[in-house]
Parts: sequence; structure tokens; C-alpha cells
Amino acid sequence: MHLLTGFSAFLLRELDAVAPPGSVLVLEEPDVAARRRVASRITAHPCVARVAEAPIQHPDFADGMGLPDLPAGIDSVAPGTEYGVTAAAVLAARLGLPGIGVAAAPVFGDKQLLRRTLAGAVPQPRWAPLTSSELA
Repeated sequence: MHLLTGFSAFLLRELDAVAPPGSVLVLEEPDVAARRRVASRITAHPCVARVAEAPIQHPDFADGMGLPDLPAGIDSVAPGTEYGVTAAAVLAARLGLPGIGVAAAPVFGDKQLLRRTLAGAVPQPRWAPLTSSELA
């Protein structure tokens, strides 16, 4: 069983081509699941076993808040969305599976932090943080 944090129709289309039917569990925020009509949209993806709702974007999720019962036999955890990266890292660590690590996960959700972290190691395009909504 594969665990995907955050619903991604694009990623699920790709997984439909390679994952067995019913082999993916999607975790999604309750309000996001409702707003994006995830329950009805997963029917187009044979690889999905079900959607479980969990507060994957909440800061306390890392401490186990709102963690749903997970089935036995989860082989992999992957983020389906950018906001699912930290939850995927937390769940992979909790399940003893490979992942980017809980400490590294926030870097992938913060572009400024990512650029500062990689400065000197990976060439960066010229950039500057926005300080207002006004166009320069």
C-alpha cells in the first residue's frame, strides 16, 4: 500500500498506469477534500483504495494530532502536493520508511528558505523576496 499526502489528480493519473488497483491511500485535509470534491474525483483513479481525512497541514500533525488509523503494510509515503511534504516526512519517519526527514521537510515548502539553504551549493537564479503586493 502506498500513502499519498494530498490529492493530486495529475500524480494519480501517473500512478494509475503503474500501481495496482486499490493500492493507494490518499490523506487529505477535510476542508480541502470537501472543496475539491475529492471523494467523487477519486472514482476516476483505479489505483486509489480510499481517501482518509486528516489535518495534514496543521503544525501539530507532526506530534500525532489527528493521525488517522493507517492500514498495515504501507510500503511508501509520498507527498501528492507541496503542502503534503511535511506530513509525508512525518509519516515516513513514524512508519520507519525512507524519506527526506522531518527536519528537512519545511525547507521544501518555503522557497526563500530553500534558496538560502542551497546557496553556494546549487546555482540560484537572481531573486529577491517580495515585500509588498505592488509591482516593481
